[in-house]
Amino acid sequence: MKSTQALPKEIVNLAVEWLLEKQDGFAPGRAAKFQAWCDADPRHALAVTKAERTLSLLGALPTMKAALSALLGEEAEKSQPNSRRFWRRAAAWSAVAATVALAAVTVAKWGGLADKAHDVSYVSNADRPQQVVLADGSFVDLNSHTTIRTQMLPRERRIALQEGEAHFAVAHDASRPFVVEAAGVTMRAVGTAFNVRISEHRLEVLVSEGKVEITEARAGVPAAITRRQQLGVADRAVISRGSAAPTLVVEKVDQRELRDALSWHSSVTTISSRPLGDIVELFNRRNTLRLTIAHAELAERNFGGSFTLNQPRAFVRALEIDGDVVSETRGENEIVLRLKR
Repeated sequence: MKSTQALPKEIVNLAVEWLLEKQDGFAPGRAAKFQAWCDADPRHALAVTKAERTLSLLGALPTMKAALSALLGEEAEKSQPNSRRFWRRAAAWSAVAATVALAAVTVAKWGGLADKAHDVSYVSNADRPQQVVLADGSFVDLNSHTTIRTQMLPRERRIALQEGEAHFAVAHDASRPFVVEAAGVTMRAVGTAFNVRISEHRLEVLVSEGKVEITEARAGVPAAITRRQQLGVADRAVISRGSAAPTLVVEKVDQRELRDALSWHSSVTTISSRPLGDIVELFNRRNTLRLTIAHAELAERNFGGSFTLNQPRAFVRALEIDGDVVSETRGENEIVLRLKR
């Protein structure tokens, strides 16, 4: 667990080297070692997430990517041995990953979004699901190979599921509807939980809590939805894709089907930057062991990282690793966090 200071350069470099090796295809046993490295330190997983997002952002900008390719001399290095190419790419991309903030600012400027800090994209790790906490307190579980784009607007929370599968546990806010768009279909909720999956031939929406209303996102896509369709708990809507006459089928699922469909959820939560007071509240909502912050200054300090919300003691240990926070156990169900004086 690290505050929002820059990650150590050596960790960033290793994260990029792992991602490049993964891109080229892991040798036998290397995938397990990569996973062990990610799990060994919350900063490792955070560095991988940041590096993935940077590479994803760069991949979405052909002009920037072309300039970087010229800088790295990719054409000239094709004649070099694979090992030399790999390490040269690793060193160069490490410098890119270390400037995540600069890349994000450039993307915002080029996209005309410099004044819209609420617009954020998330890309899941390809090997395992992950969980992110949005600015409004909603949880989003991203299955592997999943990309979402979020916009936290004053009167609406809008998410675009661009590929893959995501589960949304929506924080209640009646004044700001929670809207998800996927494959031409809009899903609207206030405080509920539902799962959305895009595949080549269909879109599936499964409600596990509350109610969700689905409509067309744009005229004629898909033609099967001619009016607003409201889904309740254990309702599953299946909408066909890629055919001249799309169909919509709504069916009830039993508890076993519901549980099985949602079993992929990640136990790992990734938070890029939030006050420690907010993060502690997330832990306290999930556990009987209560975390208390003794100093207001500490509660307001921003932290980020990847951790498991049902393991508060591990979270406390991660905070103490930074050397700036100490803990005190009170009774069986309380840990007090303090700044080291």
